[in-house]
Amino acid sequence: MRMLKCGSDLPSYADFIREKWETFNCQGWVGFVLQQKLKMIKSSLKVWHSQHVQNMDNRMKEVKDKLSVLDAKAEIVDLHETEATELQDLSVSLHSMARLQNSINWQKSRMNWFKVGMQIQKKKSQLYVSPSAS
Repeated sequence: MRMLKCGSDLPSYADFIREKWETFNCQGWVGFVLQQKLKMIKSSLKVWHSQHVQNMDNRMKEVKDKLSVLDAKAEIVDLHETEATELQDLSVSLHSMARLQNSINWQKSRMNWFKVGMQIQKKKSQLYVSPSAS
């Protein structure tokens, strides 16, 4: 699994990494400890990624549904202070999720572009191989 940079856009990412790094305990020489901690961080990041970044479309749909309910209610009656605050929070949340989704899509597109480019380059290099002298 390739890790996308988008996780670092979330505010809880740095705290998660710092907390995990400090809780992992290994014994041995420095290079071994570093290697083991990086392995443990990688497995922890896979779980964190599935909880925070994957399934973004469904999470955005839920926020949009809540926003539409509050907007419809606001058209009929005045919102309570807590509902108005919730409406603002949902708008901010939706905006940040949209930025994160955009970042994810951009990175996936760039990785795909690079992969396809490398395949094309490999095919071109195979076509132009000079015949060996006999």
